[in-house]
Amino acid sequence: GRQLWMTQSKVINPTSSFESELTGVRSAFGFLRIENASYFENFHLAIDKAGDFGSPGSRGCFIYGSEIRNCENSILNTCKFFNAYGNILEGNITSEGMGYSQWYRNNITADKAILQSPKLSCRLENNLFNKLNLEFYGTNKLSYSTCNTWMDASENIAFSGLEGVTLPNSWGGG
Repeated sequence: GRQLWMTQSKVINPTSSFESELTGVRSAFGFLRIENASYFENFHLAIDKAGDFGSPGSRGCFIYGSEIRNCENSILNTCKFFNAYGNILEGNITSEGMGYSQWYRNNITADKAILQSPKLSCRLENNLFNKLNLEFYGTNKLSYSTCNTWMDASENIAFSGLEGVTLPNSWGGG
């Protein structure tokens, strides 16, 4: 299968303008791994990981110990397996579709992060959310959240359930 591994890579848009709508890296086939102090800066969208179209199975996306700075949107994920561990992420996040995702020990500064119908599970653990409203859409019954910290949440709302959301019973859902 096709794989893209980025280790200690720097991807910088020198124009520092979101108007160009440039994307730092886009992957629709195979495994995408970004790790070990890789760095993205000044993009409309830093990482776009699509659902591995045409592959017999999803290969996934793993982002470890890296930074995304000054981006309007840091991550757009529609693949089945997604893991973000120990990153600094500046920019809105969207993760949607039927899959598994894990967000662990990230420092996220954004207006919003959208988790839309993961159906399988989304795990949020030990993250620092700065100025972030975490939005849930659709079925999120298997999602799990523990030991996260919110600072300066947008309009004093840390998270919200929208458009027929179903949250775990432990979160007051049902």
